[in-house]
Amino acid sequence: MNIKSQGEELTETWKEFVQNYEPTDPTVSLNAEDFSVYVVDLDHGMKDKNPIDNVYFYNKRKPNEASVINDYQLSSFLPEKFNEELVRVYYKRTDGDKEEEKKKAEEAEKCFQEFMLLNKHADRKKTIMENKLQE
Repeated sequence: MNIKSQGEELTETWKEFVQNYEPTDPTVSLNAEDFSVYVVDLDHGMKDKNPIDNVYFYNKRKPNEASVINDYQLSSFLPEKFNEELVRVYYKRTDGDKEEEKKKAEEAEKCFQEFMLLNKHADRKKTIMENKLQE
């Protein structure tokens, strides 16, 4: 039984999207194999559970007794979700001239932004498109 992680699914979907993407600049072509996709889970080691549920608080009236905090005492500034994904797409080709590589990186960024919008990943707080040139 082959179960794919969310990162693997995102990588496959990204590669398909790049292959079907029509660049805004007709002089630029993108190849899915020129990219590496990294998905980093940021979840405090607790997946989607609230980390505050495992924190004990002290009260002035009972300084030697720790207890969990009630929901009504929590700040409204706490997020609804306690996990995020950081998606990084690296462009790894450097065999062309610098100007051409810059155009490809700019086009790849447009492609990535469109991909995130169309695949409903735009609500993620952290989405980063980085251009990493190989040394």
